[in-house]
Amino acid sequence: MKTLTEWFEDRFPSIFELVRFHATEYPTPPNLNYMWSFGAVIMFLFAVQVSTGIMAAMFYKPNAALAFDSIERYRRFVPFGWLLQSIHSVCPTFIFAAIYLHIGRGMYYGSYKEPREVLWWLGVLLLIVMMMESFMGYVLPWGQMSYWAGTVITGLASVVPFVGGTLVTWVRGDVFMSDATLNRFYSLHIAFFPLAVIGGLIVLHIMALHDHGSNNPAGAPPLKENKVPFYPYYVVKDLYVIALVSTVLLYIVFFYPTLFLEAENFQKANPLLTPADIKPEWYFLPFFSMLRAIPSKGLGALTVWGGMWLFFFLPFIDRSDIRSNRYRPVKKWLDAIFFINFIYLGYLGDYPPFGWRLTASKLATAIYFAYFALLFFVSCFEKKPDELTAFIKDPGLIKAHSARGEKNMYAVMLMGALGGLTLSAFAYPAPTRAMVDRGRAVYEAKGKMCHDMRDIGEVAGLSAPDRLSMLGVVPPDLSLMWKSMSGEGVKRYLDRFIGKTPPGSKMAVTFTPKEVDELAAFLQWSSDPSIFLRAKIGPWVTLFMSVFTALLYLLYRELWRT
Repeated sequence: MKTLTEWFEDRFPSIFELVRFHATEYPTPPNLNYMWSFGAVIMFLFAVQVSTGIMAAMFYKPNAALAFDSIERYRRFVPFGWLLQSIHSVCPTFIFAAIYLHIGRGMYYGSYKEPREVLWWLGVLLLIVMMMESFMGYVLPWGQMSYWAGTVITGLASVVPFVGGTLVTWVRGDVFMSDATLNRFYSLHIAFFPLAVIGGLIVLHIMALHDHGSNNPAGAPPLKENKVPFYPYYVVKDLYVIALVSTVLLYIVFFYPTLFLEAENFQKANPLLTPADIKPEWYFLPFFSMLRAIPSKGLGALTVWGGMWLFFFLPFIDRSDIRSNRYRPVKKWLDAIFFINFIYLGYLGDYPPFGWRLTASKLATAIYFAYFALLFFVSCFEKKPDELTAFIKDPGLIKAHSARGEKNMYAVMLMGALGGLTLSAFAYPAPTRAMVDRGRAVYEAKGKMCHDMRDIGEVAGLSAPDRLSMLGVVPPDLSLMWKSMSGEGVKRYLDRFIGKTPPGSKMAVTFTPKEVDELAAFLQWSSDPSIFLRAKIGPWVTLFMSVFTALLYLLYRELWRT
């Protein structure tokens, strides 16, 4: 009797052939290191992002008057909406970190060289499209930073000669950022880009990869008989890396969900109040730094676009026959300088462009472009080292990867890191319910009378009292104060009232140190009522993921020993 799999394969054989060709039986070089696992990490995180985005789209309202509140209601009132929304907001950080590592690995090991030029072009195109997708998603919360970052970035279209003004209006759907902008970005963000564009490019990227096979750290093709099937060897290895990344991601989601978010974005968009420092998410900062380094708006936009599109010409700029930096000491140093400079550009983009930082941004931008020019000349004069001759004459010398060669130090480091993460999860200093209740009493007795607090609330954007009505409580006049000022800002502000009324205060209100801590706990809870649930289940989720990751690592080591 046939099994269900055999019965289905008889009736739909092409799908099984597709799976065998692109997954299970796909022949893979035996010496790939961990950097080759980030492609699988990107695909997994993108699937998570699409899944959580579909849920968020069911409750989001693309309306300038309702968008900001709809996200807060989703977090507070939808069962586990806080978890799905936090994953959706934290995941882009991990996606772009994996993308940059993926591209950096390709540059370091020469994966853009013949015959993989089209594969490289598709990857660079994916980076640009993912940036566009992320930018549109960043605008949708309609907070202060979302609104003004959207205004600045869409305004760059005005530099296009003759049609710039018309193009800006077309992109926004209006002269200014408005409901039309939200509707336009919402439809593109949830449907066109993730499914039609990014999904299609990922499929093409994988097809181009499997047509010529994966590159490897040695840069020379191994003999066919030396290759290993993708399943189970690299499937288990990729699952281990995915589990490791997921453990860190979930740890941040449960304990530091606003770590990568700007405090200003928890203030509702106000077209009449410009933030002191408008900046995008961290993964845009290197290019944002280039934009601000050029005094001309048009030249700045051209510099940013040129800096991205230069990657398309990398296969023709690098003329060397050698792929891997293992045998190219000069290029290895060039790449190291480029990577460090790129990180430094991101650092500079996080601060206002004044004084020495502006000069440093200009210098770092010049180094960024100088890399491509120097690479052309270095690759023309670089000599082929003697060690590479053996690989060219006998590619079979590429030895199979073996986990046996891994030192126990790696296992100790991994277990130590996972153990430390788990211990810190159980030691997370979440406020207790009793502390929050006492803080509410302090607020009722003193906080409501403090005009200073209400003034700050008006600046940050008042929250509707009914936001927590379903929980049987009434929040303070500003339930998002803790996030919109950042917790540190709230504590610093309240500390000014300990034992005395600060100069300029409109009300003679004082607090004891204990009352400040209790009031801060109440404001933290009112800003995020899920904090008790996060603190309760977060440590157990972290423990489970840590154990699961450790078991996958041991399975991976054992598999490669056989």
